[in-house]
Amino acid sequence: TNNLTIQYNLQNNSLVKIELFDMLGKSVKMLLPETQQSMEFHKKSWQIDDISSGLYFIKMMINGTESTIKLSVSN
Repeated sequence: TNNLTIQYNLQNNSLVKIELFDMLGKSVKMLLPETQQSMEFHKKSWQIDDISSGLYFIKMMINGTESTIKLSVSN
């Protein structure tokens, strides 16, 4: 099974949103809708068996600041 795990540490209580996009910028899967989270270490995991092999981007929005992570999926 394909499992995706993301770990992050929040310095303050924050609004967090995590979404998966394909190489064309199309949203493929909402991993975490915008959610208020507490100031602490977080570890989230998702099953991504329904995602085709290829390159993707994970976009994390934390209090309006965007970070992008490249992801390679191979089935």
